[in-house]
Amino acid sequence: MTQHMRYDLLKTEPNWMCIDSEKRAKDFNDWYLTAQFRARPHKEPRVTVLEIVGPYLDGHFFALSPLQRILPDLGTIIIRDSKLHLSGSSMSPYLEIRVLHSIVSIKDSINWIAAEEESLLLASRCSHINLSGHAHCVAADCSIFTRGACSVEAHGLTRIDSWSSVRARLFDSSTCHADSPELVELHDTSSARVLCGTVHAYDNSRVLADRSTVYLHGAAKARLFDEECTVHVDTTTGTTTNTTINNENVFPAALTPEQYCKWFGVQVRDGHAILYKVVGLDNTPYFYSAAGVTYEVGKEYTTGVDKNIHEDCSYGIHAAPLSVCLQMAGELQWGTEFKVYEVSIPLDSMVVPYGTEGKVRTSRMKVLRELPPLSSLMTKIPDTFPDVHV
Repeated sequence: MTQHMRYDLLKTEPNWMCIDSEKRAKDFNDWYLTAQFRARPHKEPRVTVLEIVGPYLDGHFFALSPLQRILPDLGTIIIRDSKLHLSGSSMSPYLEIRVLHSIVSIKDSINWIAAEEESLLLASRCSHINLSGHAHCVAADCSIFTRGACSVEAHGLTRIDSWSSVRARLFDSSTCHADSPELVELHDTSSARVLCGTVHAYDNSRVLADRSTVYLHGAAKARLFDEECTVHVDTTTGTTTNTTINNENVFPAALTPEQYCKWFGVQVRDGHAILYKVVGLDNTPYFYSAAGVTYEVGKEYTTGVDKNIHEDCSYGIHAAPLSVCLQMAGELQWGTEFKVYEVSIPLDSMVVPYGTEGKVRTSRMKVLRELPPLSSLMTKIPDTFPDVHV
């Protein structure tokens, strides 16, 4: 028999509504909402802010689509002292979600999500996450901004931009831009650009360091932007300190095409770098429209190119390693409205911009093949809560 849940939504001040989730059924398969408004006589209630307070049913999703039908003007949801799951696919893209002292799991969202104070956020495929205070986030394939003493564990193709004393651990092909972080720890093939911080890099990860202290372990690599960086390289005889670029895993900021391929692990065949290019479904450039240009498998393309390495983005044909292409495309919209071509670029025509994080340009390129659908490359994290109390 279907159990029903009844919520009393009490309007506590103008344009504000609160759900006290202590008033709930323990088990349910379906539920509905009823609202009680303290509205002025002969006036229709117009609720723009909804606050959810108190513990919720562990392991269940809170569907927002019924609420949005009942409350068409709803613009902000505040989750306080709660523990719940959300599905972004059921939300209006115009909803803003604020999480305070709560544990929240959310996936497939393009909403603006702000986790504050001592909240824990489990996020998968979310494009706008803002952390502040002492919030903690475990994320897969997300875009995250941090302020305050936050901590982040990043998986898949997650990108972190931080201007605070963040503590970040990155796995898979995640990336991080961090200004004055407390600590950045890199694993797998993740990468970071760090200003005035401390980095521990493991496996095949990469660090772009500016006025920072870097510890390299295993096959990890570092690029130095100034002489104020200190690099500690693990060796079989112990740890040695390097402040120059003599070690084979320590590179300058300006790379030759050969150094670029070694830095990014790019395959080279007969003097050609194997890279990737994102295009729209109509085979036109995905990010910038070039009149009359479409790309086809098997064809070669030539054009003029800006050889000034101090121009980060200029004219020419652009390409990058696969993980960089997916991150750039994912910042616009996770999905399948783009596709990726594998391309071949002669090393003698490649221009590597100073300090590049992956993108290069060339005057000559051949399209080798189209990659299969990319949905299998997107990472998921479990929709379960850790044993944490709020």
